[in-house]
Amino acid sequence: DLLDKFNNLYDSLLQEMQKPVDEAVQDAMKRVFNELNGKLCQGVLEDKFIKTFKEIKDKIETCNDLAVLQSIILEVNTLKLRFLNEINSEEEILINNQKTEINDTSIVEPTEQENSVSLAPIKKIKTISFKELNKSSWQIETEADVKKYIDVLEKQLINSLEENTIINIEF
Repeated sequence: DLLDKFNNLYDSLLQEMQKPVDEAVQDAMKRVFNELNGKLCQGVLEDKFIKTFKEIKDKIETCNDLAVLQSIILEVNTLKLRFLNEINSEEEILINNQKTEINDTSIVEPTEQENSVSLAPIKKIKTISFKELNKSSWQIETEADVKKYIDVLEKQLINSLEENTIINIEF
């Protein structure tokens, strides 16, 4: 009887703990597929992303361990960042390939304006998590504390900048 009570309580706890994990997966999927929608690389990456998210959903459904269930949220956030960066990298490659094909098939000498446009560097997009920038917690009591943490954050953001790169920060 006690074993049955324990199993019932544990199952209900697992189901309750699944809800925020399911929400994290849905949020990550929505973010990734919104970014992928309409991109040149959509056909290349979409099936892979669908398969990976399905595997994670299956993992959640079959999970019997609370600790593993909680670790899935971290896994999903890491996966989301990886997929966003993969979308940006693949899109950059496809755009560069298109430009190369256009330049190779063009038999007409480009005008000076077209030359300046084609030589303009394409900016890479890099997605990082706010946790990567800020590895500690903040304790704020005064305006000076706010300014101190904002200054630290500003320095970290400046250090993260790279030439011809746009940084997206996921919160």
